[in-house]
Order: sequence, then C-alpha cells, then structure tokens
Amino acid sequence: MRRTEKLTILCLLLVVACAKTQTVVPPAAVTLEIRWAKTEPTPNFTPMTAEGPEKWTFYLAPTPLLTGADIAAAEVVESYFGPGVSFTLTKQGEATMRAFTREHIREHLAIIIDGRLVSAPIIQSEIGKYGLIDGGFTLEEARRIAAGLNAGR
Repeated sequence: MRRTEKLTILCLLLVVACAKTQTVVPPAAVTLEIRWAKTEPTPNFTPMTAEGPEKWTFYLAPTPLLTGADIAAAEVVESYFGPGVSFTLTKQGEATMRAFTREHIREHLAIIIDGRLVSAPIIQSEIGKYGLIDGGFTLEEARRIAAGLNAGR
C-alpha cells in the first residue's frame, strides 16, 4: 500500500471516529404560559410589566389557560413585525382556547415566555387550533422559542 493510500485511510478513520463521538445537544425547552390579562388591578390577578419601550403593566389571572404542554407544534415564520412563532394547539388546547376566547372578545391574553411578558394582544375573535406569537423577536430568539416549544412536547 502506498503512503498516500495509508494517509487517506487514516484520515477517513479519524473522520468516522470524530463523527461517532460528537454529541448533539437538544434544544432547551422554554416555558410558555398564556393567561387572561386585564389592564386594571383585579382581585387575585398579579401585576406583570411587559418588556420593551412602553413597559405596559397588565394584571394576570392566577392560573394559565394554556402552557407549553398544549402546543402540538411550533415553527418560525415571518410576520408583520418580523420573525414570529406560529403554533398549533393540541385538541385539548384548542378546546380551551376556543371556549375562552369566544367569551372574552376585546379582552387581553398575556403571552409569557420564560417568565417574561412578551405580548398581551387583544382578542379580536374566537381563536382555534392555530396561533402566532409575535413579540418583536430577532430571528435567533424566534428559532430558540420554536425549538424550545417543540422540545417541551
């Protein structure tokens, strides 16, 4: 066997050995809570201030309507405000969301990710199986949130 053939085989063995020892770190799950929110102090509701230039304060219901466990799938999408996270709810999550939003049109839903209030949109109509989290994210933040929601399933 010639020297160049020996070097080629050695290089291939090193590549295979490195590939076998490389570990892939799965994305870390993110915590998601969707809660009923009010703009005025309400008994048993907890104040939370949104991040961003306006620093809005909302008063959040004591228990979440939905959590990351209610997400069936999530992906990064381009939205009006830049990168966002589109999600699909589980059957139970969809039923909860439909029932709540049907009765609370023109009220707020707070979207809390990793303990941060990222958005509190006004419910415009009944919300079903699909949703969009649009908090003015960078592409990297949106990717982390979508991957984290998918990892938490």
